Amino acid sequence: MITFSKNIFFRFLIISLFMSTAVYSQLNNCNSCHAGMKPEQIARFQKKTAAGERGLGVMDKGQISNYLGNYGVISNFHEYFNNAIHWPADANTETQYSFGLGLVVAVKGNVITSVIGGPSEKVDWSPKNGSRGKLFSGDVKAPPPDETPFLASSDNQDTWPQGYFDKQGNWVSTPGKRHWPGHFRIDIDPLSTNYGKEVPNEFVSDRDIYCVFDDNDNSNQNGKVGIEVEETAYSYGRPYAEDFLIWEFTIHNKSGKQQDSVYVGYVSIFRPDYDNKDLINIIPSTPGKNGDFVYVWDVNNTKDGAWAKDPSPMGMIGLNVLETPKNLGVTDFHFFNREVAPKVDEEMWPIITSNPNTKYVPIPKAIFHGNNLRMDTTNPDSMKAYFPEGAPLNFFITTGPFSLAPGESVKSSVAVVMGNSGSVPFKPDTTDLMKNYRMVQQMYKRQYQGSNAPPMPRVVAQPGDKHVKISWESDAESAKDVLTGQNDFEGYKVYRSDDLGKTWGTPITDSFGNVIGYKPIKIFDLIDGVKGPDPAYNQSLGDDTGIQHSFVDENLINGVEYWYCVTAYDKGNQQAGSIEQSYQSSLGHSLLQQNTVSAIPGVKPQNYTEPSYTPVANAAGAVPAIGGVSQGLVKMDIVQPELITDSDYLVTFVDSTKQVVGTKTNYVLGFNLYRVNPTTKQKTLLLDHHLFSDGTGDNLPIVDGFRITVQNCPSGVEKIGWTKVKGDTCTFDWRTGPVEKYKGRLDIVPETIYTIDDYRITIDTTKTGGTDAHWYDFFTNKEQKEKQHLPIKVEIINDPQNPVDVSSNTWLFEFSVAAPEDYRQNYYSPLGWDVAPGGKGYTAGSSGFYEKYTDVLVLEKMIIDEAKKDTTYTGLYLNTNNFPDHYTNANGDPVHKKAFAPSHGDQFTIKTYKPFRKEITYEFSTKKVDYSNTQQIDLNKIRVVPDPYIISNIWETNQFGKKLMFNHLPNQCKISIFTMTGDHVADIDHSNNLGYEYWNMRSSNDQFIAYGLYVYVVSLPDGQKKVGKFLVIK
Repeated sequence: MITFSKNIFFRFLIISLFMSTAVYSQLNNCNSCHAGMKPEQIARFQKKTAAGERGLGVMDKGQISNYLGNYGVISNFHEYFNNAIHWPADANTETQYSFGLGLVVAVKGNVITSVIGGPSEKVDWSPKNGSRGKLFSGDVKAPPPDETPFLASSDNQDTWPQGYFDKQGNWVSTPGKRHWPGHFRIDIDPLSTNYGKEVPNEFVSDRDIYCVFDDNDNSNQNGKVGIEVEETAYSYGRPYAEDFLIWEFTIHNKSGKQQDSVYVGYVSIFRPDYDNKDLINIIPSTPGKNGDFVYVWDVNNTKDGAWAKDPSPMGMIGLNVLETPKNLGVTDFHFFNREVAPKVDEEMWPIITSNPNTKYVPIPKAIFHGNNLRMDTTNPDSMKAYFPEGAPLNFFITTGPFSLAPGESVKSSVAVVMGNSGSVPFKPDTTDLMKNYRMVQQMYKRQYQGSNAPPMPRVVAQPGDKHVKISWESDAESAKDVLTGQNDFEGYKVYRSDDLGKTWGTPITDSFGNVIGYKPIKIFDLIDGVKGPDPAYNQSLGDDTGIQHSFVDENLINGVEYWYCVTAYDKGNQQAGSIEQSYQSSLGHSLLQQNTVSAIPGVKPQNYTEPSYTPVANAAGAVPAIGGVSQGLVKMDIVQPELITDSDYLVTFVDSTKQVVGTKTNYVLGFNLYRVNPTTKQKTLLLDHHLFSDGTGDNLPIVDGFRITVQNCPSGVEKIGWTKVKGDTCTFDWRTGPVEKYKGRLDIVPETIYTIDDYRITIDTTKTGGTDAHWYDFFTNKEQKEKQHLPIKVEIINDPQNPVDVSSNTWLFEFSVAAPEDYRQNYYSPLGWDVAPGGKGYTAGSSGFYEKYTDVLVLEKMIIDEAKKDTTYTGLYLNTNNFPDHYTNANGDPVHKKAFAPSHGDQFTIKTYKPFRKEITYEFSTKKVDYSNTQQIDLNKIRVVPDPYIISNIWETNQFGKKLMFNHLPNQCKISIFTMTGDHVADIDHSNNLGYEYWNMRSSNDQFIAYGLYVYVVSLPDGQKKVGKFLVIK
């Protein structure tokens, strides 16, 4: 079986991300799309992208998948030979719509861009110096030899740097603690005190990607201009936003001087299929203004060439310029056939500035279309005249000219919008595209925000024999919707994929048969009545099953790779007239997403010893408390065995832990978890002032490969009543709080328990027994000079065999001691206290005062700290009302029942809960995975599967990936394979934490073996050998 440590996990996910590139390069080459180009021309496409500070961002949360770089490349298939506006998600590898989309900043003939209309080495933008390590971690990267790191992504903290820039711009290093280097979402709630400002630790989309680049490596002969750009890219997995991507740029003048004649915009090379017969249109978002939404479509609206075999729908692609510098809007737009695409600054500058009168525009009519010199005309009649059969069209769309003062910044933002163009040849339908375009406009007005799902949980997997256990964290449960400000978390959905994340189970379709989702294998949701079908969308809201944070998927096939994804979803809105669907965090498209994991079930090595922890107090795995009795539960669940080390841990309890409930903030008891160095005893804080586990018991963060449960018990009284009775059981009403009618009232003595001690009251009616209690007037807050005799003995019985007599600390609380007797009988009890039915311990009361002001016995323990010269008290209040045969209860109802007083020697016991306290600690130690010697190995369990091997088996994912499995192995052994005549075929060195090993059925000469009978020998380090046979047949 396989589990992924942190390094192995990311190594695997990067391989998976680049897998499609490898497959594409094997099965297809550039000639499939560029059959007419010479080899030397094609070679110029293949640029190196792993230089120095460069990083890669992956935008794939929705239906669009796109790679971007931190050097001005927004999208370009020829840059990475991987996803460049790949749409929709289930389309084949060739379905890429972008062959160039880049930011352009042009200043007086110096055109800064890393994307132009054709093969070129022109790359003017470069990552800001120091990006690697300060703007992204560099820890998550592609495999050798490329090793391009991933840019800082909001949903993967391992891509964040370990440090930050302070307000003065100085770098502050924080080893072991990561910081988001970019911006957080803007608070768009006008009623919020934070309105218009960033909301710390909250993001705009389902994946925000941040980078910074500049033109320090500008290829223009005049050198750099001094422009620095902050870029934030937004990728959404929500159904209403899954068909578009958004980029936001902040452009800074770092040159130290004023820059005039500045233009900012975009160069675009969109190709809807590969027949190179496309048309273009531009429309305005605001009537009367210049167009700002450009879209391109295929003339015959049919997939041709390399796309012909793809069953996914044909799409239209659009570019919507949203924010423009100084709100000037779009000022210039020009499209042209790629055959006349400009290649150098001198050719691009006149197009950007709309100047046809220059030698660098030899054919003006090929660039400038229509009567408006600055904005090309794209009406249907004009397009028929320009390109009657369509053409491969590129375009510039820009804003300018304007000036930038030294240190001044401007903003620009843009969206790529996709839409289904329908299935009718030569009649593309813009309905879907325009729907998505309108949604982009709405979100632009809301700072690119919309109704959002709770954030995706972080998931880990623990494979076993024919099963996989997945566990996830609970941060999603405290998230708030950015539009409503409400915590609307509802539950989790668990999905399994058998095809490496391409699909996620049984498809769910809309009324037109389009796949809109998948059926989860398990749903865990709040028990709150929000359940059943979603009235606004074809999906389930759950069945009020309750929340859990782990799930075991059983009856799996050993050796098969499964992907798991856990999404968090919100309640939606089921109210008539305002129905809105429930939104869930996005399904995984790669293992880069923290809610997506891969696992291969299988057996453990025969000599495997699982990791463990000690001490354990009971079968439930509870760790025993130190420093006193506690009924709280501390235990741990090992969820990543390979991360468990031989370490010591300490749990302490602290107050001042922040707890937010609704709009209220409280500070309560919490805990700290430390890892303790066994040698130096140095403590490393893992969880700081953390709240306790909730009712699920499994919601705390996963650290060091385990999830700790710290579940407190209730406080107050656990049991109360007569525990020893000689005669009839006493009928008096003794309780630690007022009767139900008076609970919560400010004029009533509240339930007061400030102890964890257990008390026992023994009735002592002898002349010399009982105790003289302190007497106190609760109304006047004065202790009386006299004491009152009580026929009881009070003891603390934490150790029942050794009770502690605390009778002398007992108090009698009465009310208005100075009140006359005829007045007292209507409101209070007679002065004093006894155990006679209807006697001094009985409060008769009157209308509105029945059972209201009953006598209170205060049972206390005095604790003296000699060193500090300090005395503290613990105890509880016991309300007593010693009823007669006939009385009126608090509700004014007459009660008639025989009253029984307690007998001499009867005992009344009050047992309290023992919750966590600051003096309590827990200590435990973990022991890592171990492997025993191989003397106990059962060699007869070792076998080969499948046997016989017939053509292929379920583990194989393609025709070149043949596999045999040897299982029930120890962790170390050597497998040798021979023909029946004794010829050596291959050796396999097995050394890992798995109980199985694959063989690719190739000989030592890298040739597939022939059909027939083979012998294998498994050699153990101690000299033991297992000899067996297997058969390979057609």
